[in-house]
Amino acid sequence: PTFIKVSTTIGYGSPNLANTHSVHGAALGEKEVGATRANLKWDYPPFVIPEESYAKFRESIPKGAASEAQWQKDFEAYKAMYPAEAAEFEKCFIKMELPDGWEKALPTFKPEDAGDATRNLSQRVLNILADEIPTFLGGSADLAPSNMPLLKKFPD
Repeated sequence: PTFIKVSTTIGYGSPNLANTHSVHGAALGEKEVGATRANLKWDYPPFVIPEESYAKFRESIPKGAASEAQWQKDFEAYKAMYPAEAAEFEKCFIKMELPDGWEKALPTFKPEDAGDATRNLSQRVLNILADEIPTFLGGSADLAPSNMPLLKKFPD
């Protein structure tokens, strides 16, 4: 297995709001956008991607194709050695099929049920899904204590 960890600074480049909670769900605002553009020395109009950026991205195409071909070759070897595991991987991650009957575990919420915060009800459903779907993935970074995607079977 491979774990890829990417560390970022939320609001990177914003001289006044980078790495603050203020950039999590709110727009920077016209003044801060201007300050950020100046700070990053970004002189292009909004929504314009410079041609040199496209050219740089295009350089990755042959490397990506070669990596994919190698992955396919490696996966064929894996399938030969571990056919059951490979079949499960293909089912879940290639074909994106869900286990039979997973939806039967979902709770039913009725208008007469006691009220609760949406984030708590979401956490309840996420924990059920994590039990029913072995390949269930998700995350919420530093917002987890607030929006509650925490899975009880995987404590911090």
